[in-house]
Amino acid sequence: MIELICEIGDCLKQSSLTIHLSIEYMDRFLLLRNHFAGVSNSISDTIFVSRIFESHSIDAIAITCLLLASKFDELDDNIPLIEEFCKAQTLVRDSIDSGFLA
Repeated sequence: MIELICEIGDCLKQSSLTIHLSIEYMDRFLLLRNHFAGVSNSISDTIFVSRIFESHSIDAIAITCLLLASKFDELDDNIPLIEEFCKAQTLVRDSIDSGFLA
């Protein structure tokens, strides 16, 4: 996940602060997921919460965290559109899957 965020951020020419901030957002999201999954009062609550978070793909979470971080840190001219995030994600994911990025 971190590699994906870093590569997409580099592809879109985001600052290192934006990339680090997006990793922090993802970390907080995953901690929140673990908190809700572990503290719920009933088994049905645990199943419901885990289904909500499992339905999201890791790529979508990574892109969302990077988008939010860019909204806070980057100048208006350097905030990529969602379409640009999706194109960069596709390029990076294909590169990672084919072994070009290590």
